[in-house]
Amino acid sequence: TLQASANQPWTVLTAEQLIAVLDEQISNELIGQDAVARGLDRSTETQRRWAALRRGFFIQEWLRWHQERQEPTAQDVEQFYEQYKQGFREPEWRKLRQIVIGSEAQAKQALAQLLGGTVEFAALAQQISAGPSAAQGGLLADKVMRANEKAFVFPAEADAKAAGVISLDPVLEAAAFAIDKVDSFSNYVKGADNQYHIFQLAELHPEKQRALNEVWDQIKSALTVQKIQGAISDLRKNAKIEQFQERLQLVAQ
Repeated sequence: TLQASANQPWTVLTAEQLIAVLDEQISNELIGQDAVARGLDRSTETQRRWAALRRGFFIQEWLRWHQERQEPTAQDVEQFYEQYKQGFREPEWRKLRQIVIGSEAQAKQALAQLLGGTVEFAALAQQISAGPSAAQGGLLADKVMRANEKAFVFPAEADAKAAGVISLDPVLEAAAFAIDKVDSFSNYVKGADNQYHIFQLAELHPEKQRALNEVWDQIKSALTVQKIQGAISDLRKNAKIEQFQERLQLVAQ
């Protein structure tokens, strides 16, 4: 006889464990018989709870039955992938260094120093940048993605924040994403904060199309849920449903 625990491999029960399991089953059976003998199964509260448990059990059985019979085919998965291929794209993102300066004259001077090769970007950021990342050589902690791409990947700003992804205001974005080589600089640009910004491209991660095998299980699960939702919609269409919304108010009070 074998047993399995959550995330644990199957193991053979020892003789002592088998005796303990048998003993537990005997106790449970005796408890059940005594509960019925005492009429506990006939109380209104017990009947209510039993009905809820029974309904929940059949819901799970219905879901399992549909999952077994409506499992998407390989062709279904492949067609979905081709139809929505754009949605399985990982947009380009960058790691940037930034220098933030208060005046245009300072920005021109800083850019001249960088282009002249007389100072490293990180060192200059530590010396003169007013940005919060100055102590880190101007390196922004978060990944930077174009605003429209970020909105496509992360429906909520909180999701993007949790993933460590930010976007810049349009003027700064245009400057930062115009840099085409790692370690190269942008021109200086004035941001919405009335400060002047210079960027250096620290890392470039180009757009990537996720392969079908990477998203196979994800698509299969989505299609299964879609089919089950369709089956539920059919049940609702074919059923006569009466709603007593005034009773909801009583429950809510």
